[in-house]
Amino acid sequence: MDERIQALINAPASRNPAIELYLKLKGEEGRSFTAEELLLMEKEIRDTIELGEKELKQVEAALGRLRDAPSLPAPFVPWGF
Repeated sequence: MDERIQALINAPASRNPAIELYLKLKGEEGRSFTAEELLLMEKEIRDTIELGEKELKQVEAALGRLRDAPSLPAPFVPWGF
């Protein structure tokens, strides 16, 4: 198997850190955070935004490489075509 495909298979599953923080903040229905609580979370919020933006750039770069990759004919015609 191609090493790039194997690297994708072996990569750990993860969710965008911004989504994780959103779920944490929205997790408790009816709960609103005080200004003090949000200030205490400021570093976590900033770090999460930074990580989310980094992941977004990585995904956009991968998509660009896929878009720019030359097409290759399949070695066979799939059933149904």
